[in-house]
Formats: sequence, C-alpha cells, structure tokens
Amino acid sequence: MDGVTIRPMCREDLDEVDRIERTNFSTPWRMEDFAGYLTEKNAVFLTAEENGEVAGYIGAILTDYEGDITNVSVRPDRMHRGIGTALVSEILTRIDARGVGRMFLEVRRSNVNAIRLYSEAGFAEAGVRKHYYRLPDEDAVVMMRERAGSGSDRSPEEER
Repeated sequence: MDGVTIRPMCREDLDEVDRIERTNFSTPWRMEDFAGYLTEKNAVFLTAEENGEVAGYIGAILTDYEGDITNVSVRPDRMHRGIGTALVSEILTRIDARGVGRMFLEVRRSNVNAIRLYSEAGFAEAGVRKHYYRLPDEDAVVMMRERAGSGSDRSPEEER
C-alpha cells in the first residue's frame, strides 16, 4: 500500500468522508455525526489518505473495557487494494494500546468480503440482529474480537 497514509480523521476530511458515506451506504451517517466524534476522547476515527484524497475511513466508539467499530468504508475506485484491511489493522492496534479487551461490529449478512476481512482480523460471529439494516432490509451478523490476555471473560463491573 505504497502512498497510503492512515491518520486521525480531521474536520477537513469530512466533505470527502460524506461523499464516500453517501456512495457506499443506503442509510448514511450525516457529516455532523462524524464531526461530533472527532473531539470525543472515547472515539477513534481514522482516515486513509492517498495522493491527498480520502480513500477510506474507519471509526470506533469505546468504553474502558469494550467498543464498537461503527464505520468502515473505502471509495469504490480504491476497493480491493488493501485499504480496508490496513484501516482495520491500524484501528485495532490503537484500540489494543488503550487496553480495550473486546470489540464488536455489525455487518450485512450479504457482505462476504467484509466478513472475510473481519474474520482475518480476529473477529468471530457472535450473533445476528434480525432486520438490522434498511434499504434493503437485511440481517446483521454481529462479530466480536477479544484481545489476547485482556481478561475480557470478566464482566464489565469486574474490569472497573
């Protein structure tokens, strides 16, 4: 992935993030949703930049003991080049450094490429959310990843 830099998302990225979000999702987040998380200490939002343009992005919201990957998206003309894999790897590295033990995400059941990417990153199917997605209506596969040695088998109360 020569020429791709992964860095924290900033306000200057939001117009391009918004375009990618609207292109890739039938029910996209609003730009204000992204903007609101940029200053939150318990949120990590990263951008993959290539040739001065946003090629993709990823976001996660965290607590002390677990978190949720909320967004992963790559520009259609930049897909299948490892950008999504690099984004997932980088955010997990940053989350692991914070000591967060358990991560979740939801993915459309039909999105086999994303499911494979997440499986390769250490996520496993943990359940299904019926009719989670709209336009079209589709179930979500809930996936979970536990950091090795995180003690995540304890309850959240025990981890405090």
